[in-house]
Amino acid sequence: MVDNSPANVLLSRGMLEPFGYRIVEAQNVDEAMQRLAESSPDVILSDVHMPVKDGFDFIELVKANTGLRNIPFIFISSTMWAERERERAFSLGAAQFINRPIDPLSLIAEIEACRSQEKGHVTDVVHSGN
Repeated sequence: MVDNSPANVLLSRGMLEPFGYRIVEAQNVDEAMQRLAESSPDVILSDVHMPVKDGFDFIELVKANTGLRNIPFIFISSTMWAERERERAFSLGAAQFINRPIDPLSLIAEIEACRSQEKGHVTDVVHSGN
């Protein structure tokens, strides 16, 4: 879970860990890429807006990496410009774009829908954003 907002980290942990998901966290895109080099998660969650490098920079790095490009990438955003961001996210290869607030069961349903399109099962989630 990469997020520069501790509140978002706690919220996501509280929604996902009770359902058996293991959260791997980092504070920014560079740290997220280091974590991804250490282990490959089943799904990546990324907020759009982060300092220095944003979620779009992050998905471009992930999709350019042959070892990571097939991991479903889900954006989560709280911004007002969601439609423009949604279009850009999908054009870069995002599997889903979710607007906050989202309830836990809806988030899990979105993760599982993306997971069902890939082989394997979800146990790790990396969340990147603010």
